[in-house]
Amino acid sequence: MTMSEPRIPYPQDDADPAALNIERMFGHIADDLRPGFSALAGAVMRTTSLDPLLREIAILRVGHLSNCAYEQFQHQTFARYLGMEDDKIAAIKTTPDNPIFDAKERAIMRFVDEIVRDVRPSDAALADMRAHFGIEGTFTTLIAACQYMTVSRILETTGVPIEASDSIGLGRLKNSQATAQ
Repeated sequence: MTMSEPRIPYPQDDADPAALNIERMFGHIADDLRPGFSALAGAVMRTTSLDPLLREIAILRVGHLSNCAYEQFQHQTFARYLGMEDDKIAAIKTTPDNPIFDAKERAIMRFVDEIVRDVRPSDAALADMRAHFGIEGTFTTLIAACQYMTVSRILETTGVPIEASDSIGLGRLKNSQATAQ
């Protein structure tokens, strides 16, 4: 296996050279599961109930805690596109108490930490999320984190390699934003 070969091969009928490696691998998802899985992933990326930069903090934290380099690579690109500074992106790999984060960002990072590590967040982390985001924003963050936990585990199990350039993923993000408008 080389860095360009996944641990599980891409589907034999994979014929789209412009597709992201993750999209190619998702060709293995059963036909009856694919529409729902894709709909959830798309909804998480298009939701208006959570600020996109806060969503990216949650996703990047999941990617970091899951040791998923692919997820981190793609979503660092998205976060930069949305205006997040490189020092904040790097700090996501540190502690929620890092002074670079504001109270909302710390709440999301603590909540995600506890979901990933402990499954059930503490009462304090849940209360902090509810205080900052209400029930809907808390649920949106929970769904986003859990969806990206699933994606990270699929990526790590299958060994999907990172693309040589971030332009494909960035193009997908721009297209999804244009479609949502």
